[in-house]
Amino acid sequence: MNFAVDSLEAFLEREYKLVIVEIRETFGSTPREAGTFMLVSPTDAHGTIGGGRMEHMAIDNARALLAGVSDQFEMDIPLGPDIGQCCGGRMVLTFRIGNDATREHSI
Repeated sequence: MNFAVDSLEAFLEREYKLVIVEIRETFGSTPREAGTFMLVSPTDAHGTIGGGRMEHMAIDNARALLAGVSDQFEMDIPLGPDIGQCCGGRMVLTFRIGNDATREHSI
């Protein structure tokens, strides 16, 4: 197996609560294309949707969803000077909660 697969398997083995953050649409210049996704747990993340302030905003929202303090399942983020990113395009992100409540937990 390669590192990416091993890393994903390890992430999924240890994380029971997660949010799938996916790029639904892109407009103009963006760091990644539609369909790209990352997984976010309360304390970790796997993958990237492009980095920078936009990705930090997405991670913050995903963790707020997991904590029950957000109900924002879509974000439309302009990638410009307002958030300190120079791409100039725009990304629409979607958030899906994926909990594995059927797996037994051991300590």
